[in-house]
Amino acid sequence: MKLLFTKANTSTPGGGRLLLLLLQTLRTSASASASTPARPQAQSQLQPLRAPSSPPPTTFELLARLDRSVHCQNIQETWYWYRRLLNRRKREPTFPPIRSTSSGGIVPRAQANSTQPVDIHSKVLSILSTRKMHGYTERHLTELTEMIKAVLGHLAAEHRQLTPHQLTQLLGVFATAKRGEAADHLWQYAALSGMARDIACYNAYVNAKIEAGQYERAFEVLREVREGHGGVQPNTYTRTCLIRLYGLTGDLAAAQRTFAFVLGQSTGPAAAAASGADYVAAVDDRGMCAANTHVYTAMMHVLGMNGQLAEMQRLFLQMTGLPETQNLGELTRRTAGLAQRTQGSLWPRRQTLHALVQWHARYWDLRGALQWVVLMHEAFGIRPVPKTFKLVLTPENCLRDLETCAEVVLEMEHRWGVRPPRSVVEAVERAAGKVEEMKEMIRSAEAQSSTLFPGSAV
Repeated sequence: MKLLFTKANTSTPGGGRLLLLLLQTLRTSASASASTPARPQAQSQLQPLRAPSSPPPTTFELLARLDRSVHCQNIQETWYWYRRLLNRRKREPTFPPIRSTSSGGIVPRAQANSTQPVDIHSKVLSILSTRKMHGYTERHLTELTEMIKAVLGHLAAEHRQLTPHQLTQLLGVFATAKRGEAADHLWQYAALSGMARDIACYNAYVNAKIEAGQYERAFEVLREVREGHGGVQPNTYTRTCLIRLYGLTGDLAAAQRTFAFVLGQSTGPAAAAASGADYVAAVDDRGMCAANTHVYTAMMHVLGMNGQLAEMQRLFLQMTGLPETQNLGELTRRTAGLAQRTQGSLWPRRQTLHALVQWHARYWDLRGALQWVVLMHEAFGIRPVPKTFKLVLTPENCLRDLETCAEVVLEMEHRWGVRPPRSVVEAVERAAGKVEEMKEMIRSAEAQSSTLFPGSAV
């Protein structure tokens, strides 16, 4: 700037005055540009294009996501979807029937044509009570129990009652989870709300107490049923629970007396089934009083608890009407391809045959347990399932007869079409590792003995 000023003064007379005017003009334009705001850019350049907003999920979609989260054992996500449902319920106390979903999903015809509002709590309880909980951990069961209690709290705040079917389902959940206190909480809620409880509800509550190991309370409820409290009459499943209780408490004579009493009854669909009618009619219901496969299975478990395997087999042959024999191989050959049961007999279920398999394997009769598996498939056409082999291939049996258990695992998929469960494979691998450790210990003991005492043998 000094150079420019000096050059202007020396080159032209009056150039300094012109330069001062030029500098003032530059200062004025600079201050004006600083005070004037910058022109904004185009709106399309500043903000990216946004996709059109999707409609909020419908009630049935929220229920479907809650069901999926329960299936995936994600209880935290289940809580999230349940709160979403509660918030929607606060905004819309009653929901009109939803005939379509925002994602184009298919709505069941019964829901699409329904004119009744959606009952969120009932649907949530049905979702929570129909899950198979064999893969749940202790934390999952605790969180699931707390969530069911929260749903019941909302029902109580709205002065609503459970239906007998919902009560039975929830008691079944607590029985599977072995939550006796939660079953008591639910039973008290049903009593205080004044709901009518039928014999199926009492049976489910007794079963929950048995599974939780609270036998005294189960006996008390059965006494209430026998004395006619609530206006209910005991049925076959009630007496089945009583037989199980006597067996678990070690009273074999009382269990046999109860079983004989049930066999002496002659009313209900099971009596017709015992005379040769269709087995579908023998499924337990609220009015049945005669013996069916549930009673026989319970009595077989009681006999197995007391180590009476031969009596178990005799009782099974009596139920099915098969000829009495002690040789299971001969019985399998004689009954192979049996199309129907004989007159006056009951067709066994998978649970009945599982009782025989379980107790033969429990008393280390591995060969007998496998023969019952063969009889199940070849004589009665009941396909073995993974649980069948879990009852046979226990860790104790794998240690006692590793070669036989390994052969069964290898032929499971080829012969029975059943993929070996992970627990069974791990039990066989652990048993093989322990057998190798024992062999190594024996070899080291023999080597040490031969070194210390030459010429001697272990």
